[in-house]
Amino acid sequence: MSAPYGYCPYCAAPGVSRERRPAGNDECEAGHTYPSSLALAESTVLSERKRADSLALAYREQQGENDVLRIKLEATERERDLFRDAWAKAQVRLDCGVDAADALRDERGGVVAWLREWQNTMDDRITHDDLDYAIAVIERGEHRSEGEE
Repeated sequence: MSAPYGYCPYCAAPGVSRERRPAGNDECEAGHTYPSSLALAESTVLSERKRADSLALAYREQQGENDVLRIKLEATERERDLFRDAWAKAQVRLDCGVDAADALRDERGGVVAWLREWQNTMDDRITHDDLDYAIAVIERGEHRSEGEE
């Protein structure tokens, strides 16, 4: 809201009275007397207040944008953590799977080696064909029941 007589050029207070004559004087709330021609159309205090209000509004808008960005960042970090956890669990399964496959391969190799040694020492009790068939089955992993691999 602007003052009807403008604002004081000395203190920026609103003008409260004006002389009704050419080149008359105005008086402000603070008691300063000055020529009407020097009265300010807009108070520097008001313009500074408007500027401060606009800066405060810009700051609040920026804070709102910062809040939105902070929320998005937190959501992204939670999603990243979920992916990290899932990746770690998958990696454990893969590592265990590789270790299990290696252990199974080692077990098969041990069984086959034992059977071959056993075959050499037990020639009179078992036929070579029977033992060769058993060794081939074990080498292929077919000696285990279904779902045990």
